[in-house]
Amino acid sequence: MTHNVSESIIDSLTDVKMPHYAPLAQVSGSIDLNGTILPEYRCNTLVLGSGAAGWRAAVELKRQNVDVMVASSKAFWGTSACSGSDKQTLHTANTRGKW
Repeated sequence: MTHNVSESIIDSLTDVKMPHYAPLAQVSGSIDLNGTILPEYRCNTLVLGSGAAGWRAAVELKRQNVDVMVASSKAFWGTSACSGSDKQTLHTANTRGKW
């Protein structure tokens, strides 16, 4: 089944003000790496990348009450955001649980 959705509706759903940054996770300890002390973070699941796929994975895990953390070099700069394919990602997210 196919639905034709106008570009203006899709744009109104995707052209949203993005939050700046989420609060950082709490440091659970530290690691000494040849004299350099690095913070240690712990979680059950680590998602690498804050693109559409990374956020989608993190959201679905959180919905299942999984302790999840997202690590990224830049927030909201994934391939999907830069290429304009987030609209397809939103459609996929909307079909969650229907297959």
